[in-house]
Amino acid sequence: NRVTFDTHVLQGNADPLQESLLPYVEKGFVAQALSKPLAPWKGRISIPRHRFSETFAKFCFATLRIRPEVVLALQGIKAQSEARLLENIFGIDVSRPLRLDEFRQNLRSSCAEASLALKEDWLASLQSIVLREFDGVKKGWFNVREKNIDLYRHGKLRRFLVLARLVMQDTLRNLAK
Repeated sequence: NRVTFDTHVLQGNADPLQESLLPYVEKGFVAQALSKPLAPWKGRISIPRHRFSETFAKFCFATLRIRPEVVLALQGIKAQSEARLLENIFGIDVSRPLRLDEFRQNLRSSCAEASLALKEDWLASLQSIVLREFDGVKKGWFNVREKNIDLYRHGKLRRFLVLARLVMQDTLRNLAK
């Protein structure tokens, strides 16, 4: 209704009482829409001149996903994490009624098994994925054999491992839900 009223007043078809509302209508949605320039027929805008090589170099410096090893390692980590989410960590047989002490014992044993699988198997598989994918890197940002702690702190391998840790935390959080 307001759009119709505003359009009616802006077209000049209003009576004197409605014309007194003109200052308020001119600030409204319809007036703002009418005052904007029309959209261009073709969706092309001009881009100011810039140095593509410098921009691309800054992008490569800032991003992790510039090497195929990184992408493959992230794929492996995500695949292992998804596989852990599909597992049933509480493998308790509920097909028959259990006494409370039997249920507690089964729950403790299944929690212990799940904890062992997560602490040993999952971590070992993630570590082997990272080492396997970055084994071919001898120099550069993703050298796993780097001895200088300052180079590691400022390198991309540290950021990659932080990303891997965050993926693992998300997996554990979703597993606990």
